[in-house]
Amino acid sequence: MKIYFYYFFFLILNFNFLYSNSFEALNMEYNSILQKYYSGDIYNKLVLKDRSDYINFYIDKFKTLNKKLESFKDTRKKYLTSIVNFQIAS
Repeated sequence: MKIYFYYFFFLILNFNFLYSNSFEALNMEYNSILQKYYSGDIYNKLVLKDRSDYINFYIDKFKTLNKKLESFKDTRKKYLTSIVNFQIAS
């Protein structure tokens, strides 16, 4: 009975890992970053002193999202990578 519990636990861990790296989850993360950026969300963990700190904070968020996208090997990656790189460049 104990071994079935371990298999079940391992199975749940795998599904959670797959969902956290799924395209839909990364797309939702991208949209939430954009929403917070354009709404002027200042309630983040850093103390932002001026506008450049605010912009750099969100550029770093986009860069970490871009690193997560490197795990994809299909065409979905190209779509999200291009719009993330566009946001970093602008």
